[in-house]
Amino acid sequence: MYVLERNISHRGVPELLLIVACVFTFFVHNGAIYPDAAESSCLVSAYEMAENGDWISPTINGEITFEHPPFPIWISALVEMVSPGNLVLHRCFAGLMALIMTLMLYYLTAFQTKSKFVGLAAGAVFATSINVILISRMAMWDIYCHSFMLGAILCFMHGYERQGKNFGWFVSAGLLMGLSFLSKGPVAIYTMLLPFMIAYFSVFRRSGKEFHDEHKFWPLVVMVIVGCVVGFWWYVVAYISHPKEFVESCGIVVFQWFTDRVRPWYYYWQFIFECGLWCIFFVMSLHVPYWMKHLGHKRQYLSAVVWCFTGLILLSFIPEKNPRFLLPILVPMSQMVGHILYFWGKCAKDYFFPDNTKLVWNINSCLLGILVLISPISNYILLYRTSMIPLGFFVVSSLLLVACGAFLIGCSIKKYVFGFCCSVLFFFMCVSVYVLPSIADLFSVLNKKGFEHVSEIAELKDVPFYCDDNESIRIEFLYEVRRNVKKNDFSTEFPKPPFAVIHSAPIESIISKDKVQNYKVKEVGRFNDNYRIEREILHDKDYYRTITLITE
Repeated sequence: MYVLERNISHRGVPELLLIVACVFTFFVHNGAIYPDAAESSCLVSAYEMAENGDWISPTINGEITFEHPPFPIWISALVEMVSPGNLVLHRCFAGLMALIMTLMLYYLTAFQTKSKFVGLAAGAVFATSINVILISRMAMWDIYCHSFMLGAILCFMHGYERQGKNFGWFVSAGLLMGLSFLSKGPVAIYTMLLPFMIAYFSVFRRSGKEFHDEHKFWPLVVMVIVGCVVGFWWYVVAYISHPKEFVESCGIVVFQWFTDRVRPWYYYWQFIFECGLWCIFFVMSLHVPYWMKHLGHKRQYLSAVVWCFTGLILLSFIPEKNPRFLLPILVPMSQMVGHILYFWGKCAKDYFFPDNTKLVWNINSCLLGILVLISPISNYILLYRTSMIPLGFFVVSSLLLVACGAFLIGCSIKKYVFGFCCSVLFFFMCVSVYVLPSIADLFSVLNKKGFEHVSEIAELKDVPFYCDDNESIRIEFLYEVRRNVKKNDFSTEFPKPPFAVIHSAPIESIISKDKVQNYKVKEVGRFNDNYRIEREILHDKDYYRTITLITE
């Protein structure tokens, strides 16, 4: 079937394909990856918010903090009220936002190009990019703010491109911009909206005169007003309620931009690998003069290129750098790959490949097919040989991967681009079902005695937890024990028993013997807070802690 557009011409078919793909890449085994510090921070705030009922002032370990906007915390707090401690359900909402973001990208690209296949290809590339898969499986702020902002861009495009004032579209855009601001402050405005606006108005040569001629000025004003009202109300209320804490939190956030995870300006230039398997096609899509000569949607493709590199440059200006900050860049990256996939599909449909485009397709698609075909080798070395998966599991998963790789090569030879894209989606489905849980366990401590077992110890129930002033408490620990841990100087203040002390140094060096001579001192256990295996560099001896119970 070379008539690609006919395969997806029916209403709802592209959306259904993307939803099926997203279910596997965003939801299946979404509890396999252990929470990191950022996700734990959101979950701890949500747990405490559900406990204390204060929906305006988030807290961590009982202390008010405004370092992170509240919308994702509100969602997680609602989950805590319905199903306490359910990490899978928390992450399902993050996966839902990623699914919505994928559909928004499909609608945006299809609207710009008037082609469902370009939109479907862009959405499929986005949904199967490694960066997106990882972020969508973590309940934190990034996926929320960028999903809302992409929806705002889609509404803005409909309102601006269509005839008339279109107040409805502009109000929707303002509402989504406000929700994005409530999710992670101005991050998405800087990393997604601003690069898009620069690309759109420069490539399509939009001028300010159009605002007046096409009656767009007042709708745009309404959009800004709605966005400000929705986005700023919480910040105003938070400042009025706790001005000192609010200012301190803002100072901490700004300070972290320049001190936390500071990396060279060129750090993000390995961004091509963030789209995983598709990096081969993305590298090919960077040959701008070549594709400007052959593509039909020249301006749309060029707009995606400008959007991508403008966002990359703006991100590089910020001293703090983190791979997950590249999520908004993957939107135009996916569009670029979608354009060249559509071009090759059209060439196959017309049985005509201009210049050396057939060679370019063969090299890129066959290389990707070969990588998938030989993936069972790594499956054997990393998982089966290390006894992470049983023989039957290895055989089934390897057969599926080999079949997928063979079909990819077959589609490559026959120039069947639609089938090629579906094969890549099937590959990621297999990885999500059969491989992902084992990969997570490969780099993690299995059957470790971690702090998540503390809640199961009866003698620690309803007992207050303390630690020495000189010891730091990791946010992951707070998430696991699901209770506050108070810092205390035991040399000057001795709490009333019973209470538990979490410590790494010997208990005698923290509490003098004369203070506990009339009390019972019992070592409940030594716990390992490492999720990394000992041979990894991230395995830290300082993550071992002892819990000592002091009773009358």
